[in-house]
Amino acid sequence: MLAYYLQWHMKQRLKPLFESDGKNKYREWTFENVMERLKCIRREVLNVAGIPCRTVSEPEEDQQRILDLLGVTL
Repeated sequence: MLAYYLQWHMKQRLKPLFESDGKNKYREWTFENVMERLKCIRREVLNVAGIPCRTVSEPEEDQQRILDLLGVTL
């Protein structure tokens, strides 16, 4: 139930993205595509000479738009 609840809220916040998209086969954005794009963002801890360094990948333009609509900051 929690997964459906989260998905519903995400779809509500992403409505501007979905509404500005094409129709039918010309559609670029689906919920699955959004999740795939967000999976590409990485947060890692690298050890350099025994010193842990935290890194977060820089979101691309479309990823940042999704994060902005969801209200998420990295």
